[in-house]
Amino acid sequence: MKALRWGSAALLLCCCCSALFIASASEYNAGADAETAEAKAVSDEFTSSPETIATADGGASGDPGTGSQPSAAPGTDPWGYELAGAIACAIYLLNYIVGTWRNRQIAKAWVRHCHAVFAEQFAQAGPGVESAKEGAFPLHADAADCYTYYATGRRGCESLSATLQLAPRHNLVQTLVDMGFPGQKDALTIEVAMKPDNMEPLVMAVLRKEDMTRAAGDLRLLEFGSLQPIKLPQPLVCVAEHADAASRLLTAAAVAALGECVDLVRLIHITDQNDVPVLGRDAMPRKVLRFILELPPSPAANMAQIAPLMRLPTAFVDALSAFKLTSGARAKSEKKRLDAIKTRVTEQHKENLRRMQELKYKKLQEEREAYGKMTDAQKRKFDEKAEKAAKKSAAKAGPRVKKV
Repeated sequence: MKALRWGSAALLLCCCCSALFIASASEYNAGADAETAEAKAVSDEFTSSPETIATADGGASGDPGTGSQPSAAPGTDPWGYELAGAIACAIYLLNYIVGTWRNRQIAKAWVRHCHAVFAEQFAQAGPGVESAKEGAFPLHADAADCYTYYATGRRGCESLSATLQLAPRHNLVQTLVDMGFPGQKDALTIEVAMKPDNMEPLVMAVLRKEDMTRAAGDLRLLEFGSLQPIKLPQPLVCVAEHADAASRLLTAAAVAALGECVDLVRLIHITDQNDVPVLGRDAMPRKVLRFILELPPSPAANMAQIAPLMRLPTAFVDALSAFKLTSGARAKSEKKRLDAIKTRVTEQHKENLRRMQELKYKKLQEEREAYGKMTDAQKRKFDEKAEKAAKKSAAKAGPRVKKV
């Protein structure tokens, strides 16, 4: 696969160089032919016969029958730009075909190593009943660089969805940019929608230490939980609301699986405060498990490295279904959530007031600018109208006398 990648890159580079060479050669030939024609005309001017001079004078004097007609310079290639455009189209088409095929091979590798794990755990994994047939491809191609997977029919959860977001290898511009500046990496996102009665109030995350600051704000981790002293493979850390839940989920087997793929783990997020839509669910589930992983380098050949992590989602579902909080811990969790709701409502109210003040200030500035551009007569009319409106509003807001 690596040889194919470098081969396709070299082919693209050669085609681009060929197109540029053809375009440059066409311009050079056109310029050289023009210079040759000009030199020949100067030479003919000094060596021409009297008859030729007379003929030339006759053509210049306006005789329509004997005047010479303009013609294209000899040797000019009129198809240079068209040929360059055709080569560019061929390069684009070739890159699209090769890039789509490479992403398809990555998706097939994921199916070979991971589909069997979910097929054992779920009653329906892969294509729906109407399309389930022997040999059907269990992934749905949403785009040339995006494949989705859906499974349902298991106790403890409503569904599992997986999204393979691959690098846009079919995009020619992005392919050329990635040769010098590597961009988007191949990623896998697994989302499990939990049943509301099978999960206690809990917020927990396993992530890289350098991502703590960003994720703590985006996921509101520190709003509910704190850093837990659980020994994980470096550089992973655990933030959890309940220490008992963290120790129940991060067993020795789970830590070992994380250790085998520590470079591929971006985020493992468990929350009952989800506000992001989940693939395959009409209503947004509040209790969700979310795994965000990177695919290994040369994923089509090394997909087996990620296989140990594929058993963690269902293992976490079983552990969360069995985990129960004490009445005191549940009361504390519910109080935290009520306080968080009040805080968000207050912040939203402040944000609305700030926007209203900005709109009022903007409107006042526009009125002042418009007033400055008015004539004296228009200003008097505007002032009279404003004075009447002020008197009317003052009369409405005046003291009310209660009739006895």
